[in-house]
Amino acid sequence: MKQRIEHFFLFNSRLLLGCSIMRVWKLFSVENNYSIPVDIRDQEADGSIFIEFNNNKILCLYANAEEFTIDYEFINNYEISPKAKIISNNKYWSTRINKKIIGIITICGESSIPYGVMFKLEKESDIQIMYLSEGEYDFDSLIIR
Repeated sequence: MKQRIEHFFLFNSRLLLGCSIMRVWKLFSVENNYSIPVDIRDQEADGSIFIEFNNNKILCLYANAEEFTIDYEFINNYEISPKAKIISNNKYWSTRINKKIIGIITICGESSIPYGVMFKLEKESDIQIMYLSEGEYDFDSLIIR
């Protein structure tokens, strides 16, 4: 069941502390994604982002356009869309796969509504996944930085 990202920190973030990311998929439904620069194209999604951890949990993140935030749920492997693309072997992820999560932080704007999540990893690297409303692109998206 989808929940807002701030609920994740209240109830589920402890499940992932000390875990490592094993694989990542993204779902991109807009066929014309040429407005995204090639070097970051695998870090943008207008659909879901699926993250598999070494504790066999799969976290699915969704853009919530109505509330300008991110929703999440834990899913089973068979629930990953067959249209999702594995992106965990690209340049960005190759430096982050198999690193332990040492902290999880919400990213909030002035309205205090969380619009993203940051996974702090060992060896001073991190992963930020943020909601981006139409503006930079002509679609709502989740961006990974």
